[in-house]
Amino acid sequence: MYPRDYEKVINPHGRRMFGNPYIACIKTCLVTIAHEMELMGMPREDRFSVILDRNDFESDAVKIFYAIKDDPKFLLRHRLATCAPGGWEEFIPLQCADMIAYDTYRLLDNKNIGMEKGRKSLESLYEKNGFMGFYFEQDLLRGIKEPLEKSQGADNGFIVTPKPLGRLEQYETFRKALGL
Repeated sequence: MYPRDYEKVINPHGRRMFGNPYIACIKTCLVTIAHEMELMGMPREDRFSVILDRNDFESDAVKIFYAIKDDPKFLLRHRLATCAPGGWEEFIPLQCADMIAYDTYRLLDNKNIGMEKGRKSLESLYEKNGFMGFYFEQDLLRGIKEPLEKSQGADNGFIVTPKPLGRLEQYETFRKALGL
């Protein structure tokens, strides 16, 4: 999500309900991962943990993780395990995550200036790793604008639940590769 697009499309009340761009994206990622695990038919006891790269919003993100995990209305809360901040020095996989985040940002930035090709460092990962994602571009923000701006409740309480991102055949291939 580009903050400038978010601020342009969504009013201050809506931004308070959804949270700053980092918080809005973290919530969406958590819910998406839980939904995708369910769609893939992963065993009920399979859960995921999150290590957040240290930043100014880490304490809010950890609180939101546990609020979602403890919310009886979120039927997939059993998929969430633990959440804590950490640094790339402690958690080496954060170095890869930083590279993927940077390359994805560059890809989105390049698309905004008419270039469609991603960086080789990111493209080299596609053949052997599963990736999924989307971003809150202006059309998507306009699609959630009305319910978001009309929402009532706690700050940061609005959560977007994306539609499943893949096709069932892709999940079957993935499950076979994992031996599930």
